[in-house]
Amino acid sequence: MRPRPRRRRPRSRILKFIKLLAGFLAILVLVVFVLSNRVPVALGLWPFGMVNVWFGPVMVWALATGFVLGLLVHMPRHFSLHRRARNAEKRVAQLTSTQDSGKTGE
Repeated sequence: MRPRPRRRRPRSRILKFIKLLAGFLAILVLVVFVLSNRVPVALGLWPFGMVNVWFGPVMVWALATGFVLGLLVHMPRHFSLHRRARNAEKRVAQLTSTQDSGKTGE
């Protein structure tokens, strides 16, 4: 007996609207943060020397860089665990089908 493939349910309009609203609010918060932190700071970049930039964009850039680096560290582990789980599910399906076929042969 083969396991049925999972069907993805279509997302409701309400859920799409909530995700769109959350994304809009996040962008709005970032824009307000950047505009409220327009204090110039001296940023030392090794090959380029000192650069005067606003504090807000520097903080958003640092946050985004940390997020991307965290993803790069985490994703290989996530993919390997996902592959192990998928292989385990296939193995369980194989063992279940061989067990079921053995019972019907008696």
